[in-house]
Amino acid sequence: MISGSFHLKIYSWKEIKPKNNKSVVPAKCSKASTWMHPSGLLYMFGGSCPGGPSSYFWSYSPGTLQWTKLSGTTGSTTCAGKYGKMGIASIKNHPGCRVGASYWIDRDGNLWMFGGSGFDNFSTTVFATTGLLSDFWMYNASSHQVDVDRRFKQG
Repeated sequence: MISGSFHLKIYSWKEIKPKNNKSVVPAKCSKASTWMHPSGLLYMFGGSCPGGPSSYFWSYSPGTLQWTKLSGTTGSTTCAGKYGKMGIASIKNHPGCRVGASYWIDRDGNLWMFGGSGFDNFSTTVFATTGLLSDFWMYNASSHQVDVDRRFKQG
């Protein structure tokens, strides 16, 4: 995986490569949700990868030029979300695989994501198919927990 940056003052792109060949990098994907955290870390969730929609969750440190895989999977039998209990944030909770979700970051540095197209918490068989989602997730980058209290119910 090669990243790049664009410099407005000199109107050019600069290729950014990992510091060593042993670096773990995200798979080729498109339509992932991305956030720039106030700490300087970049976060990326999901996207359309060669195996279909994913729930890969990555962070990238521009200071060290290193990617860190936080969680995630791809494939119809492993793409279901883990919604947990309403009102109880947990590191075990996670959204299902998806592409094209809406995303933003709040003033406290929490990462928010709504909807997209992908798998909900019932998508657990080889016959599972993707669909439009209306779930709402918040990731607390400090505690590394997902808040499911703010998740909308489909209706």
